[in-house]
Amino acid sequence: MHSTSQPTFANNSSDSINILVNWEVNYWSTRWGVTPEQLLRAVSEVGTNVRVVQAHLADQGRAQTMQ
Repeated sequence: MHSTSQPTFANNSSDSINILVNWEVNYWSTRWGVTPEQLLRAVSEVGTNVRVVQAHLADQGRAQTMQ
């Protein structure tokens, strides 16, 4: 068993958001400066791909850019 400084995504893919896992919803909401409701709405509109969701939120003027 190995330890990492960052949690492993429940779906084993850092390219998608698992909306069934509270910490992922909280993480991405905080990271992008949006509410969990805004994040969930965006995921329902464009899917779970991290880059697509972030671009969608940015297009709507809601997301802070990822660093």
